[in-house]
Amino acid sequence: CTLTTRLEITNDGRGLSQFTAKAWLQIYQTGTQGIRDSHNVSSITDSGVGVTQINFANNLANADYAAVASHTIQSSVTNISDNVTNHAVGNFTIHHRENGSLIDTSRHAAIVFGS
Repeated sequence: CTLTTRLEITNDGRGLSQFTAKAWLQIYQTGTQGIRDSHNVSSITDSGVGVTQINFANNLANADYAAVASHTIQSSVTNISDNVTNHAVGNFTIHHRENGSLIDTSRHAAIVFGS
């Protein structure tokens, strides 16, 4: 019988498995950007209006992870998109657009699954 580790609890309290989120966060982009709450996120970088780089506290094993971003609706705008780009082992970037234009939002969230 060969045992396979399915879940590992690290010394710093992180749970590592294919079914646990590798990172998650909620940020605000308005004014001076900041992190409301997060897991495995060391910092964010303001990369311009509507664009934020998310920096991991612990790098992922590779850049083939799934990251999804969303926001809290602030207005009656119906043409809204949130994109995740620039996957790297140490970070990724989120973009928020309304009616095709990049715009800051007061509540933006993202979650990451992968190795």
